[in-house]
Order: sequence, then C-alpha cells, then structure tokens
Amino acid sequence: MTTTKKRGNGEGSWKKLGTNKWKVTISVGVDINGKQVRKTKTGTKQECMKWFKSNQEISNNDYFYDYAMKWLEFRRNSLAPSTYRNLRGRIRAMSEINNFKMNKCSDKTIMVIVDELVATKGKSVIIAMLSTLKQILKFARDRGTINFIPYIPKIQNPLIQKKIIIPSVEKIREILLLAKFVGGYLYLCIILGFLAGLRIGEILALQKSDIDFEQSTLVVNKTLTIGEDYKTYIKEGAKTDNSNRIIYVNEKILKEVMFCFNDKKFIRNKYTTNASKKVSMFFKQVGLENFTAHSTRHVFITLAQEYGISPIFVSQYVGHKTNNTTISVYTHMPINKQNQKLDDFICQFLD
Repeated sequence: MTTTKKRGNGEGSWKKLGTNKWKVTISVGVDINGKQVRKTKTGTKQECMKWFKSNQEISNNDYFYDYAMKWLEFRRNSLAPSTYRNLRGRIRAMSEINNFKMNKCSDKTIMVIVDELVATKGKSVIIAMLSTLKQILKFARDRGTINFIPYIPKIQNPLIQKKIIIPSVEKIREILLLAKFVGGYLYLCIILGFLAGLRIGEILALQKSDIDFEQSTLVVNKTLTIGEDYKTYIKEGAKTDNSNRIIYVNEKILKEVMFCFNDKKFIRNKYTTNASKKVSMFFKQVGLENFTAHSTRHVFITLAQEYGISPIFVSQYVGHKTNNTTISVYTHMPINKQNQKLDDFICQFLD
C-alpha cells in the first residue's frame, strides 16, 4: 500500500513505497510539443527531500541572473574557487546588459547581450562569456524551462601570440641582483620564474619538503589560489595534470630558494594576495614596462630554446600539455636571430 502527499499546485507528489523508501515526482516544465516533463527520484526520505528541494529551487519565472546563479550553485562543489568566482562575474556582467525572464528567452534577448559584448569587450572575454551563457541555456533547455537554445554566434578564438620583449642575459643578471637585495617572496618569484619557468602560484605554494638537494630536484604539485572569501590557501595539484612534475634545478638555484625560505620576511608575507602586483611594480621600477611574474615564464622558455634546448624537453619541463603551446604562445625569438641560426646551419655545407 502506498500513501500520496500532494505538493504545491500539482508541482509534485510523494509516495511511500515501503520501509524507508519513497518516490517523489516533480514537473520540470514542458517539451517542444507542450507536453509536461516530469522527473522522478526514489530513495530514502532524506535523499528524496534533498533532491526535491534542489530541483524546486529553480523557477521557470526566474530572471536570468537568479536562474544562472542557482545553476552555478548546483555546480559549486565541482568547481575550483577561482572558476566559481569567474563564472559568477560573467553572470553578473551579462545580467547587467539584459536581465530577461528565462521563460521569455529568445534569439532577440540573447543577441542584446552578444551585441553589447562585441561592442565593449575583447575576443577572449566574449568567448568566455558566451561559453558560460551556452551552458546555462543548455541547462534551461534540459530542464524544460526553454524549448530550444537560442542562436549564439560563434566567435573564433585565434591563437594570438602575446608580444613580450625578451631582456638580455645581462639585464636579467642585474634584475636578479636587485631582487635578491629586496629579498622575500619577490626574489623567489623572480629567480624561479626566470631560471625555472615556474608559474607564480606554483612558486608560492612550494614547501621546504619539495626540495631534494641530493637529486637536485624540485617537486611541483601544488598551487597557491584565492578562495571565495578572497583569502589565499594552498591547493593540492598544479594547474593541470601535466603541470604536476618533478624537475631538475641547478644546485645554485636551490641554495637561493632555501635562502628565501630562511628569510623571516618571506615566511611572514609568503601568502599575500597581491604578490603578482608587487612583482609587476618591481619590474616597472627596473625598467621593464608591462612585465609581470608570468612574463618570466615566457622569457625562460624563449631563452632555453634559443640556447639550443629541445622544445619537447622545455614543454615537459614547464608542464605544458602540448609542444604547440610552448612554441606558439611562449616562444618570442626575434626573426633576425632565427635567420642567423639558419645561416649558420646552411654555411656548414658551403664554402
């Protein structure tokens, strides 16, 4: 025998199937033919209640911002804090352009957002925004909130090489000396950026236990990230699976790294939220305009290849997923130097 418990204007019903087992059915909208779409969950009363509440939270009458934020909350546990913050910012930006009612979504309402983004944002931002928008609309379509996903124009994301002026070896030596004088985490970021190609998050997450003097290696398997409360913490795992690595580092560099760890100022300020900004300010003071902590990674990759180190080795060393990223995005060898290397190669065979 089953018992039925009605829920709100035919939105759902509960049935007790037996000892500790329930079945709950809810309406989630209508399909393209106007037929009501329902979803069902069977489990314990606690499991069904949790499922029921999560599915009832989103209303077809919600405005875009409310609907999208609820969609984001559904995904929260599977997202890194930085990804969650980025998605939240994109949702807010798009809703400020056009905060339409979800059940009134159409090609026209979406194009209002697209047109404004195209007029005011760069390509990379537009592509990220539209990708998020498409995910939200797909979620709405799957739930029956909308009958179809409105047209979203495809914007190509060309591989654009960021132009970075590669400083000379003499300039880098000068910068390293000045950075050592400043000390603290700033010196660590600069020496491991220029001479090991590490990301700043990887550098600031390093621990003494990651250093192996006997093998002259450094373990890179953590990153410093900013949580939802805008405080910093160490997250296990580097940026990607390929970024988790053990790399050879010259003994002289490892001694400098240990010097930083023994610096009380470094220990006190290591987990600062504005490390990148401080490094950029330092570069500006030493004459490198628009230079950032990440620029040092570009410099390391370019100079290593210019010196003759294999691009494949460099790619693995810095934790890139593909060699193409290393060569196309991070290599900034001037054409005249490449021509000179070609001449040197050809002249071996000619008198």
